[in-house]
Amino acid sequence: KPILSENCYFCHGPDQNKRKAKLRLDNFKDATASHNGVSAIVPNDPDKSELIYRIFSDDPDEVMPP
Repeated sequence: KPILSENCYFCHGPDQNKRKAKLRLDNFKDATASHNGVSAIVPNDPDKSELIYRIFSDDPDEVMPP
């Protein structure tokens, strides 16, 4: 299964009642939108993508999935 649907959609998917941080990753428009100046996914620039930072973070308060 794709990484996002397996690990992220429960909290960041289509169900607005379960969605955390008002972040939706199941569609391109929302996944690439800026939220307070930060984008989860920056196309063609993984170094600027918050998603990549969170996946590889060593900080237990920042790493995703928790």
